Amino acid sequence: MIGSSVGIGKTRLTHKGLFDLNAIYEAMVGYLNSKGYDVTEKENADKSARRGKEITIKINADKKVTHHLEFEAKIVLDTYETITEGALKRGQIVIRIEHGINVDYNKRWQGSKFFDFILYIYNNYIYIGKIREQVDKADAEFNELMDVTKEALGMHA
Repeated sequence: MIGSSVGIGKTRLTHKGLFDLNAIYEAMVGYLNSKGYDVTEKENADKSARRGKEITIKINADKKVTHHLEFEAKIVLDTYETITEGALKRGQIVIRIEHGINVDYNKRWQGSKFFDFILYIYNNYIYIGKIREQVDKADAEFNELMDVTKEALGMHA
């Protein structure tokens, strides 16, 4: 049954070797912007470790699809044992993407048990076809995002 959000998937990419963190970031954010997402960088931190630098970048993206639905994604880029070699970095990068659909993102139907019940009926019986259709669209967009990310990493699909 459908609650206030529908998780679609979680993906994790790991790459060890040379990579261009700026190119990966720009490719991902550029793709999301081209699809109409509002992209927010929540964290960009780096710290020195014994074996090299560790960098963490957290990105949230959302796109209003209808009056009732929005696509959302949480992206985390972590690098470990990173050594800078010119414009490139050498080390390990782990990219995690979690995506889904937020139902009633304006929270218009939440707050009382009666409205929670009405929202449940609406989502699970009246609006279910539209939600399923949007799940397929969101999944397709994030498969494209994975392809863009793999290409930026040099991991051609």
